[in-house]
Amino acid sequence: MGLVLVAPLTEYFFAPDIQIYLLNEWNKSGALIRTKNGKAFLAGSELAPDKLQASLFKTGVKQPDAILLFTDKPIPPEFSNRFPATRFIRPFEDAWPGDKISFGPVTVKLNWGEHETREGRRWTNEGYSGSVKDNVSYCFDYKDKKACLGAFARFAYSGDKHTPAQRNKTITLKI
Repeated sequence: MGLVLVAPLTEYFFAPDIQIYLLNEWNKSGALIRTKNGKAFLAGSELAPDKLQASLFKTGVKQPDAILLFTDKPIPPEFSNRFPATRFIRPFEDAWPGDKISFGPVTVKLNWGEHETREGRRWTNEGYSGSVKDNVSYCFDYKDKKACLGAFARFAYSGDKHTPAQRNKTITLKI
């Protein structure tokens, strides 16, 4: 009985404030972002919604607080069917780069799309053209900690910590 009570408390006190799980399956990417206070966000719509939902279940969450999309393409119907009560954030429709969205103590900020070459050189896609090339990145602030997710969930970083997505693997950045 004591272990049942201690395990959740231990997990809470020793869990990182922000965790970003970079998900990849055959070069299709997505991400799951969890904060210590229980907020959960999914990013991207390249991966099948059942795979994203399975990643949520593995971390003990049934529904995300929001699904963050990287482009203004329409929300795929399989996503709105799978996550009917979830808030969807479509850039250039619901929010613009520079906007901050509050989810209780967690702030999500949209930035112009940050990209990275295979050699690690970063560049930003700034400005709105109204074309399919327009995209965004997201940063998460919680308890004076900040972690960012590159465009299309291809990499994540926080200060000097940086991790790229890897084909067919789940990579975690803990802050």
